[in-house]
Amino acid sequence: MKYLLFCLLCIVSTSTLYAQDSTATRTTPTETLRKISFRSIQGDTIDFAIYMDNEKLTLIKVFSAWEAKYCHTCDHNLDFAATLHDQWKKEEKAAEALFISIDNLATTQDYTSKKTKWQVPILLDKPKQLLKAISIEKDAAELIFDAKGELIYNSEDSSLNFYEFLQEYWKEEKE
Repeated sequence: MKYLLFCLLCIVSTSTLYAQDSTATRTTPTETLRKISFRSIQGDTIDFAIYMDNEKLTLIKVFSAWEAKYCHTCDHNLDFAATLHDQWKKEEKAAEALFISIDNLATTQDYTSKKTKWQVPILLDKPKQLLKAISIEKDAAELIFDAKGELIYNSEDSSLNFYEFLQEYWKEEKE
């Protein structure tokens, strides 16, 4: 009898735990991203949601300033994205770029101080909150959010580079 009572209690407690787990609210990566805040290299706190809710296509380059300082290809890719950002502004295109460094402020400022022509906002994310929120394990990534704030491009999941993706995206948008 004690054994049956014990089994019944186990079943009830397990089903209660399962019921609680299945009704628990789960947050999507987009909801998680809306809650993240970063520091700009000027020291301001910036909520990531403003880049998701700005009704613009947003290209985000997550990079290591330390690596970009010594990697010609990385440095060139950032310069290229900065040039695109400037071009989009001149054309009044509903698109912008944003750079997020995973290094500390001093390292990021050391690298970006030589980039005097850059008009791209630069944020700091040493704990890699953004990369973790979308399950990227690398130290660099290219992301594109559409005007509705949805992630439409992730360099981890695409065979295209971000520029090829943008060309395809705008081509399809015109049709």
